[in-house]
Amino acid sequence: MARLFNGTDELLSTTSIPDGSLPMTFGAWVYMTDVSSVQTVFCLADATVNNVFERLQLSGTTLRIRTNAGGTARNANSAGTMSAGSWKHACGVVSAADSRTCYIDGANPGTGTNTFTPALTSMALGATIRSSATQHYLAGRIADAFFYNAALTSDEVAALAAGASPLMVRSGSLLGYWPLWGIASPETDYMGTTSMTLTGSPSAADGPPLSANFAASASMPQAVDPITDGPYSVAASAGYQAGSTRSQAWMAGAIESDEYQAGGVTSGSV
Repeated sequence: MARLFNGTDELLSTTSIPDGSLPMTFGAWVYMTDVSSVQTVFCLADATVNNVFERLQLSGTTLRIRTNAGGTARNANSAGTMSAGSWKHACGVVSAADSRTCYIDGANPGTGTNTFTPALTSMALGATIRSSATQHYLAGRIADAFFYNAALTSDEVAALAAGASPLMVRSGSLLGYWPLWGIASPETDYMGTTSMTLTGSPSAADGPPLSANFAASASMPQAVDPITDGPYSVAASAGYQAGSTRSQAWMAGAIESDEYQAGGVTSGSV
């Protein structure tokens, strides 16, 4: 599932943030219906001022991390391009004040080395929030948004882009997870307490083909073991492995599978 945003006046937002310190990783799956303007996927900001922010944002077909700490904004642009009419995985990794990397589909990294340490206190999906105005509304769908208080490795970003749930990648550092099923208001944070308020009526819509998740009608998994080591299988299969042949996971309906591997399952319980 996903939330569908109209590009005019719809967003999800909150006046808190899971962790405003560095490092951090944030992003989501995105299905754009238009790529002709500036549109924000994920905004971290001090919404009481205009020019303090970390944004994962499109400028036309370019995906960028756009950062400012009160002066002049700078960009870390992905080397790839965004397009309308298909699902793309968008991810920003801020390893340090002077190290940012922007990914499309787990690849195409673009880096930025300007030094910024913005004081971040608020967060939004689908638009830019600032004191003077809310702007850069997104036209399209957002799904499976995430926030880590860690700098994910390139292999870990690739695993997310291959369809692995954030619940299975470095889950010990996953402080915010919003599947965006479109069935709750406010939108629930399933890893923390940063639920998001709806502005307008971003509706439920079809989501991306994720491999390891759980049904919207089911309860949360009782436990999920993190994937923390590469290399990762990036095949479009039923699961992902991290340098070994098994990783424990929990499936839809809170049914346990002891072995859940790339290319198939061995327990027969799912």
